Amino acid sequence: MNKFLIAGFLMAGIFAGSVTPEPAQAQSTVNFTERSNWLVGYVAAPPRQMLGFGTAATRGAWNGWGAMADVRLTLDSPASRTFLSDRTPEQADAEGDAVNLEENAWTTVGAAVVKGVTPELAVYLGGGVSWRTAYIRYFDESRERGDLGFYWVEDAEDSRTFPNVHGGGFFRLGHRLVIQAGGQTAPAGFVFGGHLRVW
Repeated sequence: MNKFLIAGFLMAGIFAGSVTPEPAQAQSTVNFTERSNWLVGYVAAPPRQMLGFGTAATRGAWNGWGAMADVRLTLDSPASRTFLSDRTPEQADAEGDAVNLEENAWTTVGAAVVKGVTPELAVYLGGGVSWRTAYIRYFDESRERGDLGFYWVEDAEDSRTFPNVHGGGFFRLGHRLVIQAGGQTAPAGFVFGGHLRVW
């Protein structure tokens, strides 16, 4: 998945929220139990997934029920550094290159059910899939490979797919500003976000 494409969607969503004509203040204010809301914004799961995009919608006519979807990924993956795509850990080990560092890159796609509890608070619970790509950094003493001898390869045997359960809440901070806070199981940790009500 192209992280620059995701970042473009994120910026487009924020821009759309900033230029949407403002109706009367009462109609532009987030209200999770009495009004329909469409939220667009940034979401991250630090420190592993610092780039992400999320959207959520709730319907007043459905007693505050709605849905959300998001995607999060590692911002600085080893694949964007000195990465040798045609080399394997077995080849590096066979030539005597030393393991210098191990690192994972994560991509998560998820969806959830949302329920407005109060006008200022909505909770969500859902699931998705997380892909872990494992990388190993080697050091070549002859310095013929990589950058001054350092290079990354993918460890396909340790790269896996995990189910991911996530949940949390959306909290209204202003008329159109909403903060997201929650947690997830893969990679395990907290999830944070900031969203604008665009409709």
